[in-house]
Amino acid sequence: MAKNALKPEQEMVIRDFIDGARATGLVVPAGVIHPLITVLGYKVLPNGRCVSRNTEIKFIFGTPNPYDKYEDEYYTDGEKFRADNKPAVEASPSESPESDAVGDVLQQDV
Repeated sequence: MAKNALKPEQEMVIRDFIDGARATGLVVPAGVIHPLITVLGYKVLPNGRCVSRNTEIKFIFGTPNPYDKYEDEYYTDGEKFRADNKPAVEASPSESPESDAVGDVLQQDV
């Protein structure tokens, strides 16, 4: 998994934006996506796949598709990240949004 200095909540926001744009077919300029991918700790290969920034790219001269042997780590890491951080990022279902002072006032009978 690519290393970065983001808090889990920050990483979740970035991943939600990128994955949401892809899922809905929203075309986002490379000038927006590329810095986000870089902040997450990845680099983009010429074939569009993302690998960890620390991955050393090696290929033999004359190989027709030298980048095909590298898997896209962004999506596999994203699935693992979401599985590991789902409870930490989402609010607890036992917390009631009406349990604050404003909610108590709004629930009172007039």
